[in-house]
Amino acid sequence: MDGILLGNCDTAFFSYVFIKAVFPHLRLFFLVINIDKFIYYC
Repeated sequence: MDGILLGNCDTAFFSYVFIKAVFPHLRLFFLVINIDKFIYYC
């Protein structure tokens, strides 16, 4: 899923939120993603 975090911050954030919204059942999976790592790409 690291591909989501590539690109500029706006794109990464949008992709992150969009996928969480479309696949709420993966909510727990996304908790595995380290928010510090996400911010690093911004």
